[in-house]
Amino acid sequence: MRKIHHRFRAFFLWMGLSQDKMALLLNCGQTTVHNLLTGAHGASVVLAVAIERLSADWPDGPILVEEWAEREGKND
Repeated sequence: MRKIHHRFRAFFLWMGLSQDKMALLLNCGQTTVHNLLTGAHGASVVLAVAIERLSADWPDGPILVEEWAEREGKND
């Protein structure tokens, strides 16, 4: 299974948005989007819910809140 930040990056590229525009859609900062894309940080529950909702129609399947929770405690 792909690491969550790889799935988020694939979704980000599929959306075709800048980091700034993705940040607006997720109601977070551009630095947060960058950190999610690189795997430097995971998503908070609130952010993970926003990502799940935004990715609901993605052909690869939504990025579920649980996927971010699985990342916790692991050294990526």
